[in-house]
Amino acid sequence: REMGKKGKKPVETPLFEADEVKAEKEAVSSGTAVPSSAMGKHFSHPDKKIRDKAVAVFSKWVSRQENLEDEDHVRLWKALFYCYWMSDKGPVQRELAERLSALINVCANQQQAERFIRAFYTTMQREWAGIDRLRMDKFYNLIRCFQKETFAFLAKSNWRSASIAWVN
Repeated sequence: REMGKKGKKPVETPLFEADEVKAEKEAVSSGTAVPSSAMGKHFSHPDKKIRDKAVAVFSKWVSRQENLEDEDHVRLWKALFYCYWMSDKGPVQRELAERLSALINVCANQQQAERFIRAFYTTMQREWAGIDRLRMDKFYNLIRCFQKETFAFLAKSNWRSASIAWVN
């Protein structure tokens, strides 16, 4: 923490720097452990720039993870769900839905991508009842984008029946 103006209120120092190179080093230095809850706080931060930076850092981190378990992906999707929850205005929501959906393609391998996809649907099923009617269209958009990327992923895997079964 640093002291704010006139030394009165402490100002929290961000847990990752605004500099993307430093942020990436911090994400990589975490090894294969799931990002800390501090990273989750960045996903749900009210400031769009901080959320965007968190998604960018997460994208680089997840691309290097080859051994995440199903439970890890579910925890990650819970944080991403609230990242999307905090997005407002149509264009911002559409862009974020596309960015989150595109994370399927940055997963380190086929198995991680399949787990990532399954965790998304598990999270949607778990959180669905808590989505109020004002946010429903927003989440329909996320599901549409994610389904589109899921189909693209399956097409790239030549519609392998094992992959289709995993996604179902």
